[in-house]
Amino acid sequence: MLYKLMRKLNMEYCLACHMPLGHVRVGYRAVQLPGHPLAMKGGLVYVHRLVAMRKLGRALGKDEVVHHRNGRRLDNRPRNLEVMTRLEHLRRHPRVLRGSRLR
Repeated sequence: MLYKLMRKLNMEYCLACHMPLGHVRVGYRAVQLPGHPLAMKGGLVYVHRLVAMRKLGRALGKDEVVHHRNGRRLDNRPRNLEVMTRLEHLRRHPRVLRGSRLR
């Protein structure tokens, strides 16, 4: 299913495992899509955000993040991704909250 999305977006992917070929930035897979609304400097877009948008059938909100359920940042299968607010995500990872007022 992921490879169908990649074909639609003209992204290159591995024929053996159907994973996108691209950059790994801060542990997350990213692909070159200049001009895409989610593109960062240099035109890179995180694959997990593309997959989550496709799964939801809509764009991600400004306060929404994509969480990898199994903790593996390179596992971008739709069933491994969960969209939540930034606050929900911070609460899911309590070690990030040390010294914060969100407790």
